Amino acid sequence: MNTFIKEFFAVTVSGSLYRIESRKEPDGSPTVTKVALTGKSVVPVGRKLAGHGLLSVGKALVMYTPDAHGLWSPQTSFERDIAKVNTQWWHDNTSAVVALFLDGVAARLCLTEHDDHVPCDPRWLESTKIVLSAIGDNHPDFVITHSHGLALIESEVGVVE
Repeated sequence: MNTFIKEFFAVTVSGSLYRIESRKEPDGSPTVTKVALTGKSVVPVGRKLAGHGLLSVGKALVMYTPDAHGLWSPQTSFERDIAKVNTQWWHDNTSAVVALFLDGVAARLCLTEHDDHVPCDPRWLESTKIVLSAIGDNHPDFVITHSHGLALIESEVGVVE
């Protein structure tokens, strides 16, 4: 039996902290809730990212509905790779991700003790890698994108066909 990560935290360059929870919405979608803000953002604390389906974890967190079929073909499978999903099915997203954390306290320290965040900040690279490893490649709600230009850690981007 697989045991999947159920919660993690993300700090973004806008000075936002998000709590990400697996399958919390009535439709079975993950929940991404802004829980703190130290910077400037149009998204208020307490707001959830809109959208349903899956959450892409990459340079930004993006809610999206996986493509299920083409115009002329029946539904046969779901495309989980956001790079291959038509952007009409992309929903709300965060600003660029600074770091990912398993622990909310560590995420708050990152958010509040520093104001010079950069995307995929090297200071928290180990924490980010631990979360990505915990998510893995077959999580039912979170999909790590490995596509060039979308991946959080570009140096570990695989070959995309």
